[in-house]
Amino acid sequence: MHSARAGADIVLIYDDYGYTGRTLFSMPMWEEFTFPHLSRLVDAIHDAGALAMLHSCGYQMPFLEYYVQAGVDILQPFQPKAGNDFTGALAQVGGQLAFATGIDIQLGELMSPQELREDILKFYRLGKQTGRHILATTHNLQFTMPQENVREIFRTVRAIQAGQVD
Repeated sequence: MHSARAGADIVLIYDDYGYTGRTLFSMPMWEEFTFPHLSRLVDAIHDAGALAMLHSCGYQMPFLEYYVQAGVDILQPFQPKAGNDFTGALAQVGGQLAFATGIDIQLGELMSPQELREDILKFYRLGKQTGRHILATTHNLQFTMPQENVREIFRTVRAIQAGQVD
């Protein structure tokens, strides 16, 4: 919590609880061994005056209510390729948990630039309805991403920032 005491606004908890379409371990095991530790970390971050951002790749749907209960402020990255349903998650906890997601790096590699733009705008429009969305990548940018798609990501984000997208 030294970073929060030094003035950081957000402290990142870096862990992975999910895989593609399933959790990495059983929910009873996660509830018993991981959830209490996560709750203590989030409490300590809040006590230090910062927001708690949890990085957890993979399938996250079974954990959402627990994240809210633990007080997690932001979940990153929320990957569609892993089986996560952004619309369902927003309906379930969208007013209580912010999501940092919406620029799908993994599936975006397989899209045309126009398809990628439309996908980014779909996530942006869904997320902005809650006021608790950070438009962010779902994974690290890979060398396999076509250059034109990288350019389209930046064009789309600039258009959003300039207010050219409703």
